[in-house]
Amino acid sequence: MTKSVVLDETGIHRSVTVPGLDEPKITDLGTNLTEGLQSLEQIGYFNSGLIPVDGSGVVSIRAALGYTQVVYQAAPGSNYVIWGDYEGSEDAVQVMLAQPYRIFILDYSPNNGFIGGRHFYTMQSIFRGDEPLYHVNLPNTNCRGYGTHNGVGWVCLYGHQTPEAYKTIAEKMNWGILRMSGDEAYNDGNMSETDGPRFYADHGKPHFICDRDEWAAKTKKEGHAWAMNPDLWIPIQVEGMDSQKRHYDGGPLLTLEMAMYGKYGATYDDPHMRPFNKIDRSDVENPTPTEILNALNVLKAKQHVSVSVADVTKRAADVVLPKYIEPEKPVAKKAAKKKAAAKKAVKKKAVAKKAVKKAVAKKAPKVAAALAATTTAMSSDVQF
Repeated sequence: MTKSVVLDETGIHRSVTVPGLDEPKITDLGTNLTEGLQSLEQIGYFNSGLIPVDGSGVVSIRAALGYTQVVYQAAPGSNYVIWGDYEGSEDAVQVMLAQPYRIFILDYSPNNGFIGGRHFYTMQSIFRGDEPLYHVNLPNTNCRGYGTHNGVGWVCLYGHQTPEAYKTIAEKMNWGILRMSGDEAYNDGNMSETDGPRFYADHGKPHFICDRDEWAAKTKKEGHAWAMNPDLWIPIQVEGMDSQKRHYDGGPLLTLEMAMYGKYGATYDDPHMRPFNKIDRSDVENPTPTEILNALNVLKAKQHVSVSVADVTKRAADVVLPKYIEPEKPVAKKAAKKKAAAKKAVKKKAVAKKAVKKAVAKKAPKVAAALAATTTAMSSDVQF
């Protein structure tokens, strides 16, 4: 793919040549250079790399073509969770539950919507990415497989759209983590065939891992240190990096790197591999021209700018560039100033001279009359 940027008086014209698309033209991505670059940045590629965290913090942020993935680690602790018997039940209670390290993988779409999220346990702080992940023993969590595309660890949440008030990644991330931490109540009625408590019970784990009230009682009595015992938790096994919809006995252990870079779904209608994974992985094809153009069209809808595809790119010869005006030289500017001052002085002198003439002309009749009277008087005194 070849790209060029041409500036004119109206803003940015970005011409993108893509093989097989008859040289489409993408125009007017901003009213000036800064806005244009900010607009393009929203669909650009970004990878923070793995950020080692001691305790709670962001582990990774990746983005491409408007899609964003945020990975967050929460330190071990006793956490408040809202838990009811069924969806919308009035008997939902808030309990404090001991948990090991929690990993949240949150996905956002080009229109700023929260696609969905997955959560996992880990027995150590993330430093490399090859750390194995464990099933979470909470309701509304996919362990055995749920829906066509939902990945293992997926959490069933409603009202995915991020509130408009939340603009930054930090605000969106905070909102998503709160939702997945039980701000939206978990319930035993939905997904009981695949959720955490039933999955752990079927694998013969202690009852305090599977029962809400016993879990809360143990937490109240002993704190959260016991939750760091790896023997209590079930490591996740999947069919493969690009097939991680459910637990698969005998399959490879799911690591954080696999969960991040593999093909997964963050909601029901989410079958596609993320564009940043296509870029980061050498074994899959890069984003297609169609995906790139779709991202630009979403950007158009967000920014209310004109993004169109034409058969022929705009030629450089057709672009009217701003006229260049050579600045005045300091010496010439000084001479011009001196000349203007001299001209002004001459004009001022001429005005003064004209005023004198006018005054003289105004007094002339009186002077002439006085002179005539004096002459007459002198004439009468003369004796011949």
